[in-house]
Amino acid sequence: MKIQERIPLRDFSTYRIGGPAKYFCEVINENDLREALAFAKERNLELLFFMGGGSNLIIADSGFDGLVIKLNVTSYKLPASAEASAGRQATSLQVEAGAGLSMEELVARTTQAGLAGLEWAGGLPGSLGGAIFGNAGCFGHEIKEIVSTVRAVKITNYQLLTTNSSNAECEFSYRSSKFKKEGDYLIMSAVMEFKKGDLQELIKIVQEKIDYRKNRHPLEYPNIGSIFKNISEPENVKKILEKFPELAHDVQEKWHGKIPTAVLIQKAGLAGKQQGGAQISEKHANFIINKQNAKATDVVALIKEIKQTIKEKFDIELEEEVRYMGFN
Repeated sequence: MKIQERIPLRDFSTYRIGGPAKYFCEVINENDLREALAFAKERNLELLFFMGGGSNLIIADSGFDGLVIKLNVTSYKLPASAEASAGRQATSLQVEAGAGLSMEELVARTTQAGLAGLEWAGGLPGSLGGAIFGNAGCFGHEIKEIVSTVRAVKITNYQLLTTNSSNAECEFSYRSSKFKKEGDYLIMSAVMEFKKGDLQELIKIVQEKIDYRKNRHPLEYPNIGSIFKNISEPENVKKILEKFPELAHDVQEKWHGKIPTAVLIQKAGLAGKQQGGAQISEKHANFIINKQNAKATDVVALIKEIKQTIKEKFDIELEEEVRYMGFN
């Protein structure tokens, strides 16, 4: 494990935006992590940030004045039979994977093994750890559906305490988890439950999801995925439907009871709005793309404008699902 100085964080971001880290290291196990924390303690570094695949993250132009620890635990253990209960024939298969494994690779590996449960995540960016951290989801599914246990370390005063959390103990909710709410955990790995599926059907579904994203998301530009959570609170859904009753059918039939924030941004006339090198995507208005050498300040300015406009027009308080690094 090597500690590096003044490493450009933009190189580790899907946004290709962000200044340098004062200190930076990549860890592949808990021993590496202990070394990194010992380094931080020796230098009395109070600022620590843990990152995975670099999606869903806005990094300040000034970078990060502390230690950035990038998790590269990419292990993958092939399925072992898991019995639903004692004395019964195995009804599910378990996969254990490191939190640094990309969702793209995890979907590919499980699909090719004929395992059903994650095919909906075709094309989903980021790492497994990030997906669990924010309970990533799409097409009416969430990662919590397949998570059995999560191995994480709780970090207090530069010390590690290894924990194993059951699905219930992870406290999953819409785009959140215990790990996100409490903030002092680093996810190391997870055990997931899959069912046996038809290989060709799984491959077909994964490709359909990938194609859907290519057709509807601005993947031709650097981005970090959706900026805001969708509208899920019943009172806010009702408020919007009163204003736009024509959305009722899609809310029930396509959007699983939610209203995509992209729809509100579009109706507010903000799609295509540009600030510096950043732009609210015309292809999918809940994406802010790095169109041409954008700065983090450009992105943050657009986020602020979107929130203010949606509040004024629809009396809705939008909530980001992205994280921020290096901002005061």
